[in-house]
Amino acid sequence: MGAERTAQAAKKDQEQEDADACQDPVPPERSMISSAAVNMDIDRFNRGIIEIQEKLFDAEMQVTRLAIDLLGSCGGRISLNIEIPYLSISTGYRTFIVETFFFDEDLNRLAVAENSGLVAAWDEIDIQSKELIVNETYMLLTSDRIFNRLAEKEDIN
Repeated sequence: MGAERTAQAAKKDQEQEDADACQDPVPPERSMISSAAVNMDIDRFNRGIIEIQEKLFDAEMQVTRLAIDLLGSCGGRISLNIEIPYLSISTGYRTFIVETFFFDEDLNRLAVAENSGLVAAWDEIDIQSKELIVNETYMLLTSDRIFNRLAEKEDIN
């Protein structure tokens, strides 16, 4: 009876070791994600990701078209004072202080420049920063237009 009990205990220990070996050595919160990943509808998520990427691309195009139009209305260059995040290969993320937004005719591109002379191409800037630059440019041009109209009215009277 004792030998039979020892064999059963050994078998039970072996089964427990096998069960432990099959389990992922990941934290419980991570294993919940893994089990959710198995059950998710991959095609639905793929379509969702593609839709988001398409909309971001469309937004990039709209912001860029508006930027070109705005710069065209002010001679291709405007002075601003905006701080945006910027990823530099040499220094990593840093704050880029946009002093000038302009169309670089030599390289046929939109660009921003700091007072230090550092120039960043439009394509190197994230979408939120582009929107901020375009919005600030629009507001500056609109306020100048309003001011000039008010100044003209005062000159007439």
